[in-house]
Amino acid sequence: MQASEARFRSLIENVKDYAIFMLDPEGRVASWNIGSEIVLGYQESEILGQYFDRFFPPDSIAQGIPEQELRTAATEGRSHQERWHLRKDGTRFWASEVMTALRDETGQLRGFSKVMRDVTERKRTEEERAQLLVNEQAARAEAEAANRAKDEFLAIVSHELRTPLTAIAGWVGMLQSGMLDEERSEIALETIERNANLQAQLIEDLLDISRIIRGELRLECAIVNLVDMITAAVEIVQPRIDAKQLQFEVLINSQPTLPEMFVWGDAERLQQVMWNLLSNAVKFTPEGGRIAVRLEQIDESEPFAQIRVIDTGIGIRADFLPYVFDRFRQADSTSTRSFSGLGLGLAIVRYLVEQHNGTVHAESLGEGQGATFNIRLPLIQNYEQSASGSELIREQQTIDLTERLILVVDDDSDVRSWLSAMLQSYGAEVIAVDLVAAAIDILEHTTPDLLISDIALPDQDGYALMRYLKARHNIQMPAIALTAYATKETEDAAISAGFTRYLVKPVTANELLNAIAAL
Repeated sequence: MQASEARFRSLIENVKDYAIFMLDPEGRVASWNIGSEIVLGYQESEILGQYFDRFFPPDSIAQGIPEQELRTAATEGRSHQERWHLRKDGTRFWASEVMTALRDETGQLRGFSKVMRDVTERKRTEEERAQLLVNEQAARAEAEAANRAKDEFLAIVSHELRTPLTAIAGWVGMLQSGMLDEERSEIALETIERNANLQAQLIEDLLDISRIIRGELRLECAIVNLVDMITAAVEIVQPRIDAKQLQFEVLINSQPTLPEMFVWGDAERLQQVMWNLLSNAVKFTPEGGRIAVRLEQIDESEPFAQIRVIDTGIGIRADFLPYVFDRFRQADSTSTRSFSGLGLGLAIVRYLVEQHNGTVHAESLGEGQGATFNIRLPLIQNYEQSASGSELIREQQTIDLTERLILVVDDDSDVRSWLSAMLQSYGAEVIAVDLVAAAIDILEHTTPDLLISDIALPDQDGYALMRYLKARHNIQMPAIALTAYATKETEDAAISAGFTRYLVKPVTANELLNAIAAL
């Protein structure tokens, strides 16, 4: 028995991977092996007789964990736990431990044996694996949500683009049939124009979002009078305000008078911000409701302008409010939704405001409680407006193109027809062709005053035409690129090729005439 006990003691004392030690019935350390010294950091001489709670972190001691462990082992025979423990140097480690009650032949409790192993690395691996699983599940959920949002958005795009086309095609068919009288023909033309403008706006929003995503939306900044900007935006939306019989007011510093406030920014883009917010307010406010615009100067560390658009409309749900400025997000994207639109306007608003070093946020008390959109923009200090003022809207040019020869190159017969008719109405002589080869034939015999050319053409592209002008005859003439490509790369390539102006389809007569006048 003595030999067996010696062998057992030798085994216990020389195990290095496990801390194996004995406690007396009160929980004081009674024996200590080399593994205990390695795992817990105490020498046998300094730990014998000490209460074993010093192996526990303070939070565990405060919860009475050491005493609970002793009670469990005494009443149930053993206690098996995994928890944080403390070494002599104060470092924590995750331990797997077993405490066993030791009793004599009479059942009297003589103490406890405790076996501990440092499994911190295993714990860390398990936590990393669990975190990877959580991340993977979150990524999968996010991807699935993105796919659903993409599918919903594409369905909305299809719906929003097809709806105006239906109205256009329907009224065009009736006009062609000759079954409309003069009054209804006028209604038909107004409807066609309105829906064409709506479709152009939808496409422009898509292009703006694409430019924003690629970081290619550029601002042309100058000094902007905010009062003029707001007035111009209101004029555009006013017919819709009147049609819904909405109560509407604009107050500047709580006064109906119009003191001037100036910011540094892109006038057209700021007007787009205001138009988007007003359009939303009109869309989501029922007939007879109220819309107000407030412009105030706030003087803090730096003066800034605060623009608030307030409506009494349908409001914004609390759960959707944090996402109201997100791209491709709509509070209702179902087929039964009550309001049209792509859900891009507010995303564009936020981007443009932030590009002007401003902020925008939305407020609403909930559904049916209306909404307020609050914009803050830094003001220019000590600025006196020049005599010319801040022009936001370019009036249609009074331009005389008499005796001007213009060469139009476009493979779309409808575009050629419209350009020819519009330019001829201003006195120009127009030659319209569909191919670069045909344009070159013209240029062999005559030199037009202006070239208007598409980029994408069936035989050669517009760049090839410009190369011909430069290389073959060194012909110098103003040239406008008129294309459906709306990327920064295409614009840069067009200007590099020799085009003097770059316009993106759809283009209005006014925009084209402005470009011609500038040339």
